[in-house]
Amino acid sequence: MYDAVNLPLRLNLLEAHEAAWRTIAAPGAFWSGAERLAIIAESRNALTCAVCAERKEALSPRAVAGEHDKLGALPPTAVEAIHHIRTDPGRLTRCWFDEVIAAGLSVEAYVELVGVMNTAVILDSFSLAIGAGLTPLPEARNGQPSGEANDAVVDVGAWMPVQAADTDDGVGGLPKIPMIARAMGRVPQAMALFFSVVRQHYKLTDFPHDLSRPQIELSAARVSAINQCFY
Repeated sequence: MYDAVNLPLRLNLLEAHEAAWRTIAAPGAFWSGAERLAIIAESRNALTCAVCAERKEALSPRAVAGEHDKLGALPPTAVEAIHHIRTDPGRLTRCWFDEVIAAGLSVEAYVELVGVMNTAVILDSFSLAIGAGLTPLPEARNGQPSGEANDAVVDVGAWMPVQAADTDDGVGGLPKIPMIARAMGRVPQAMALFFSVVRQHYKLTDFPHDLSRPQIELSAARVSAINQCFY
């Protein structure tokens, strides 16, 4: 991976990226390997969708009618979720989420879809940043989704039930389990995939970083603000 780029990349980072692509190509909890790869392909495709571009410029995304420029491998509800999350995440609403779920996308399938999408965004962003281009999607692995979900969830007023956790604060007043992990905790496999890549970039492991944790948090907060990150 990234052989064409002459850069001193960490071995554990390369191994994590390769492992993530293998995992994405395999069946998940609620999507098959082929469907998970189709989610990534549709996420990439959303960046050139004419309807998404028009919605992004409109005062309200609901003011723009029309069908997404879609690849055709996924149901319309999944396509709508992927395109809106990828192109206009700052204006996601509870009403929109409820409509997506009511249209047939289960909460668990939604969580896995978001986990796969966001993992691929990290991988794609890194690959583009180092000049390697988008990584070709691997071949899907056979098998059926496991249907595995975590039943230890609670209602905390969020859009969906989140993983139950100790509410005591951790170091520096931060929660011991971050809300992003709790939000994905309904589908442990999706959470594990996402954090297997995140921890290689976000000082969640013990290997040396040139940036301190506060510097990383400052950079992440600034990038999130520029990208209008809802979270």
